[in-house]
Amino acid sequence: MNLIKITGNLVNKPELTFCEESRRYLYQFCVAVNRPNGSGLTDFIPCCANITHGDKNDMKLKYFNKGDKIQVTGALTTRRYEDRYKQKRTAFEIECNEIAYGF
Repeated sequence: MNLIKITGNLVNKPELTFCEESRRYLYQFCVAVNRPNGSGLTDFIPCCANITHGDKNDMKLKYFNKGDKIQVTGALTTRRYEDRYKQKRTAFEIECNEIAYGF
């Protein structure tokens, strides 16, 4: 089962974009999450949420701002691509199913 849940702070305001490949709208944002071992280190986790008309996540994400606490539940996804220098890269992100205000 591929299920991940994180709580942290928004690094930036969620950005609504249109994906030509899938012909869908999606929000992209990054969540800063403190590591649990008390090391003081922070991980920056990229996230995306596919949006359909009237989607509850769309209604929520409109009102989030940089620095807000957020809780995200979804699946860890990977995609491979080639950068402008022809280097092969792999990107990891959370594809969000549920989004809530953090606690």
